Amino acid sequence: MEVKATTNKFANSIHQKVYFDKLEYLLSSDTFNDITFNCKDGKATGNRLILAIFSNFLTDIFKENPLLIEHPIYGHPDSGINLPEVYSKDVECLLQVLNTTSSLEVKKELLKGLQHVAKQLRIELILNKTSDNVFRVQAVPKAIDDTSKPSMVKLGQTMCFL
Repeated sequence: MEVKATTNKFANSIHQKVYFDKLEYLLSSDTFNDITFNCKDGKATGNRLILAIFSNFLTDIFKENPLLIEHPIYGHPDSGINLPEVYSKDVECLLQVLNTTSSLEVKKELLKGLQHVAKQLRIELILNKTSDNVFRVQAVPKAIDDTSKPSMVKLGQTMCFL
């Protein structure tokens, strides 16, 4: 029997709302976080699948290094992805943008750091100014692309970006 996907996954709009509400709820917890970013001032954790949806660069890194993770119990201090020029609050802000099923409102003073980490991870953001100090931020999901190759040095379980 051949299985074919249809255009609408959900039987009705209530099922769709429940799906996206639960997805956002689960992503807001640390339960399914499976990658750690080692930042200038601390750590931030995210979900590899969600990150790969928005960055072919990270997709390639995860494909080439399937063990590049940090488990909260068995993790080593340097495992994960090193971002030595980035603050953890900026990575956490980007992860919030990626994990929400709608746009996120971000204060102007947080934009520079958010844009810096998004650029390093090759994640495209759309910014719309809503007031003098607030921007609506959305991330752009990326189509499948086999041509992007990460520029990195692999050191055991540690990734250093060049």
